[in-house]
Amino acid sequence: MLASFAERENMSCHKLKFTFVVLAVVFAACHYESANPEKQRRTENPVSKSSKPLSGRLVHTATMLVVTDIGESVAFYRDKLGFDVREQEAHIALLARDSMLLYLIPESPPTPDKPSVTLGITNTREQTSVNLVFRVNDCRAAYAEMSANGVQFLTPPQQPSWGGWRVFARDPNGYLIEIEEP
Repeated sequence: MLASFAERENMSCHKLKFTFVVLAVVFAACHYESANPEKQRRTENPVSKSSKPLSGRLVHTATMLVVTDIGESVAFYRDKLGFDVREQEAHIALLARDSMLLYLIPESPPTPDKPSVTLGITNTREQTSVNLVFRVNDCRAAYAEMSANGVQFLTPPQQPSWGGWRVFARDPNGYLIEIEEP
């Protein structure tokens, strides 16, 4: 049967072997996918791009931090971390660094559109609810550059058990700033 197939298709022995190797690889890949439904679940996106919430409406996403002194916080993020000031008024500032947008506001009591919710600083010396992560390609070089620029880090860069490098600093309001190299 193989000989007649090879003759009919005018294939040499090498071409025939190559064809069967390719078919075996394709079969193995298909078998692996069907035998591993867990992998399929992780890679399939059940929501199509056209049906995602906010499709066609989203302008940007940002993090909003409550700060005690907008001027001091703007100066820290601008001068120490290289953010650009896009907007600044007495009670709000919008900063940008590459694709990261950051709003800075003072404490905000409940309002009609967020009744019973106060935006406030909950940080203590030992605890914070925010960790701003800056992923870099060289943590130790970023540490040296930022240290020279006046950023005070909690420790020198460390290698966590999962690998890579990371180092932490705090902003004027106690929020963590993490510099991470994967």
